[in-house]
Amino acid sequence: MGSALIANKWSLLVCTLVALAARSCDSQQRKRNIGGFQPAPVALGKCTTFEGELGVCKRIQDLQGNYADVAQALKSPCNTPCISRGVCCPLSSAQSAATPRKGPGLIVYVEPPPVTVRVEQREVEKAAKFGASAQTRRRQQDAQLVQDNIVVSPQEPAFSHRKLQQPTRTALKKMSGAEVALSASKMIAMDQHLSPLESVAGLVKVTLRNTSLEETCEKPLRCRDSKYRTIDGSCNNLQHGHWGRAETALQRIGMAAYADGLLEPRRATDNSELPSARVVSMIVIPAHHAENSRHSMLLMQYGQFLDHDITHTPMIETDNGVKISCCKYGVKVRDSEIHSECYPIEMPPNDPFYAPFGERCMEMVRSVYAPRPSCYMGPREQMNQITAYVDGSNVYGSTEHEMMELRGHRGGLLKSRPVHGHPYLPADSFTCKDVKQPEHTCFKAGDERVNEQVDLVLMHTLWMREHNRLAAALASVNPHWEDERLFQEARRIVAAELQHITYNEFLPIVIGGRHMEKTKLLAPLKSGFSNNYDPTISAGITNEFSTAAFRMGHTLIPDNIISMSRFGNKEKVTPLHRTQFTPFDLYRKDAFSGLLRGLLEMPSMKFDNAFSKELLGRLFQFEGLFGMDLVALNIQRGRDHGIPSYNQLREICGMKKAQTWSDLATEIDSETISRFALLYKSVDDVDLFIGGVSERPVEDALVGPVFRCIITDQFARQKAGDRYFYEEGGQTGSFTLDQLNEIRKVRLSRVICDNDDQMEWVQPLSMIKPDPNTNPRTSCLDTNVLPVLDITKWAE
Repeated sequence: MGSALIANKWSLLVCTLVALAARSCDSQQRKRNIGGFQPAPVALGKCTTFEGELGVCKRIQDLQGNYADVAQALKSPCNTPCISRGVCCPLSSAQSAATPRKGPGLIVYVEPPPVTVRVEQREVEKAAKFGASAQTRRRQQDAQLVQDNIVVSPQEPAFSHRKLQQPTRTALKKMSGAEVALSASKMIAMDQHLSPLESVAGLVKVTLRNTSLEETCEKPLRCRDSKYRTIDGSCNNLQHGHWGRAETALQRIGMAAYADGLLEPRRATDNSELPSARVVSMIVIPAHHAENSRHSMLLMQYGQFLDHDITHTPMIETDNGVKISCCKYGVKVRDSEIHSECYPIEMPPNDPFYAPFGERCMEMVRSVYAPRPSCYMGPREQMNQITAYVDGSNVYGSTEHEMMELRGHRGGLLKSRPVHGHPYLPADSFTCKDVKQPEHTCFKAGDERVNEQVDLVLMHTLWMREHNRLAAALASVNPHWEDERLFQEARRIVAAELQHITYNEFLPIVIGGRHMEKTKLLAPLKSGFSNNYDPTISAGITNEFSTAAFRMGHTLIPDNIISMSRFGNKEKVTPLHRTQFTPFDLYRKDAFSGLLRGLLEMPSMKFDNAFSKELLGRLFQFEGLFGMDLVALNIQRGRDHGIPSYNQLREICGMKKAQTWSDLATEIDSETISRFALLYKSVDDVDLFIGGVSERPVEDALVGPVFRCIITDQFARQKAGDRYFYEEGGQTGSFTLDQLNEIRKVRLSRVICDNDDQMEWVQPLSMIKPDPNTNPRTSCLDTNVLPVLDITKWAE
């Protein structure tokens, strides 16, 4: 018995030493940073990563707040006398609180070359009259097309597509001002016989101030400091109140690549037509779409939810909200009748999918555009209709009206309604309802795209519940707080949770944990406050990001929406197109938990240039014979926006600009390059979207080098340019250090556990598939592995 006692004591001592040695990677790094002291390798718990680096063996649950290394660590399983299933965390991975304010990750945007165009004020006034006349003619055309019934009917797939990208009335009003200014720019370019380069680089220096066109510009804002974000994103930057605001222009990384320099969609370098976007989709996209063995479907679904928090560029409608038609009876509308904003996709007569239906034309209307920044002439700039910040705008809305409609106006709560005894989003019978069961309606949330597909509704519901859970918890520790204070504090915490999950769980997978460490600015801190806010950096969304790079998630989408039982069996398998704008399966008893289990358990698809058949002809099909092609739409949209080519972005991102097709071989496989050469006349013509998804993933990232470059730049700017970023100290809206440390505990898996009382088990790293060795299913009751935010840190 004595020897057993000694053995037990020795075992306890070993475990204690291992725990102390492997407490966290960041504690080791902090020691390394003190006076240049280099600690000796830890004997107990020491391990070697798959790349051969010295590391410490840690339990998966000890990785809380340290997701920047998760993608790498999971490749390096390890064990010790006390850790039977661990991962090897490299000693060099820690990010200390002494992060430099500046660092790699911000692309130097391309400035126009020094081109001077002389324009007299009288010429501007003459052009302004031309612009106003052009707008009048366009409105007359709108009325005539509506009268002739050249509009999209609700039965067409394009109607759902337009519903998804519907402009607000205020967005259309702002565009009407931008329309006059753009037409004026076009007239001056024609009168002076300007080349495309002179138009794009010269007219941007011609001010509209002190002309009749000044009224089309954004009005200056009077900003005051506040603890809470404005709902529309304004005045986040006190000096530049419009930066990141809803209904403002997207930024650009490269110069606009319009055919005429101002507004005509991009053409080939020899000024010929680019290949049909549908033909590019047909030729380049391979038939086989493989699963990703590591990542769960929640990675894709969180990515879509995040995208709908920061980007939304709607499509043009008439001033009265009528949806313009560009195709009738399978062919393009006659030139004499077609709307000036139509940009349909031509489909070949031998199209293997569409030809049997007699379809030669796919509907597409150009995007809504915004007044140009700083009140200058120049090219068309598309609008971001929602706030650019990771702030939960898809939960709360991007206008005061949207927010007030969603609020319950008591206890700080958002509106909800009971379904099978659980809180669901408010009803929206206007958008859709089940004809068989009219009480089953669509759902209302902070973003109008909520009903696009049922798993997206699920994510919106999850975060509505999280807000209400936090509001109730805040009320319990602060019973004296009124509705407004409770609402704003809960909203503030939700935004911080979304930011933490984005930078701590999502981005390390997408752009790579090692890359985040190298960029310095992106990796979350382990302790303390950051000091990264830079009022000279705009967090606004770039056109290249929203129109190409962040659409990378489309390749992760599977064919089916899957619901799973608590025992791991597939309960229901539904083709994606049957859930689009028909999210009625969520009314089925226990459907919420089943769909959530499907997201946690099922794999996402691989990042590559393969796509689900549901997206290549079935998009928004529902009960019809055919739908739309999302890849073709993405390619066509990039041309509509004047996005530079893939090769131009290679050069901007610091890579070698390809001179020949063979120069792409380092990043793209030979078969795809051969198909590009068959389609495009020049390597300079390849569209950014199809080029980006065709790249091989780089290092530990999900995406290739060009998309990684663009995505890195965007999220670095959203961090450095957000005065309310959750880690930032010394700001009016900063959290206390105790509160910040609680937010650092938050994981998406904990949010799931807290807001679905039927969810008993979840893997800690919810965007990675469960694995018994490295990411085991864990009880929601285990607060050691899935720590809970302590709301008492907000008590007053």
